[in-house]
Amino acid sequence: MSRPKTKERILVTGGAGFIASHIVDAYVALGHKVIVLDNLSTGSRKNINPRANFYKADINDLPALERIFKKERPTVVNHHAAIAEVAKSLRNPIPTMTVNVLGTANLLLCTGAVNAKRFIFPSSGGTVYGEPAHLPTTEHMSLNPISPYGLSKLFGEQEIEFYSRMHGFTYLIFRYANVYGPRQNPKGEAGIMAIFSGLMKSNQRPTIFGDGSKTRDYLFVQDVVDANVRALTRGRNAIVNLGTGHQISDRAVFNTLAQEWGFTQKPIYTPFRKGEILRSALAHKKANEVLGWFPKFSLEKGIRTTVEWYQSH
Repeated sequence: MSRPKTKERILVTGGAGFIASHIVDAYVALGHKVIVLDNLSTGSRKNINPRANFYKADINDLPALERIFKKERPTVVNHHAAIAEVAKSLRNPIPTMTVNVLGTANLLLCTGAVNAKRFIFPSSGGTVYGEPAHLPTTEHMSLNPISPYGLSKLFGEQEIEFYSRMHGFTYLIFRYANVYGPRQNPKGEAGIMAIFSGLMKSNQRPTIFGDGSKTRDYLFVQDVVDANVRALTRGRNAIVNLGTGHQISDRAVFNTLAQEWGFTQKPIYTPFRKGEILRSALAHKKANEVLGWFPKFSLEKGIRTTVEWYQSH
């Protein structure tokens, strides 16, 4: 990565978490001043770059946010803090809506108050479109979330567009595919790459919801980092998908991981879960046009890198 001419003051929410901690590392390496804000509910202190300023704070604590923004005066806000669990949002949507919608509104108010110039936000390409009529899905297709989590991300997009008009900052919204890689927590609904790896490492049989034919578009975390670095200087008030455009079935993920781990047992099959779409893949033509971005990691290379990390941690 070449060093940018302009050094930004970048506030990253959720910067102790899986995806955002990698983004923080890249921003720091490029010489930017980085401020991490995380309540550590799911993130880990060990993920926080030691060269970043860290605040343990919650995005729903507006007075605390106002103090931090006033002190640090970020020029860019990269907002990754969220409750990102589909099943949990179906059981009780209120916490998801409170954090993902109201928390985002708090950050947008603070962004406008300090005259920050840029807001970067990860939405969810796997949920805001609902069950797509055509694959791979493009940004022009209709939005039809089937879970409160997907709905919360769509509301987040709309909030950003509104406050951008109100306060004059620019934004870039990413609709992520299913991101995987090192540091992903195998507990909860982290994603089957992490969950399956955690179970295979301890020689336990993973569970596949459905018959194994459900598909997702899997994107390696370093490809996401690349897009978030490019987002500092490219793309004005745009919404772009980040994905590979390829469908990968649960069965294929299981088989590839089993080969890497030397795991010989069969998976456990259980019924599909409500609120989950059956197929997903995201076209990335617009990301290429807007950012000059395309995914560089193959599934095999990404899984191999991920498994090597789990083996050493």
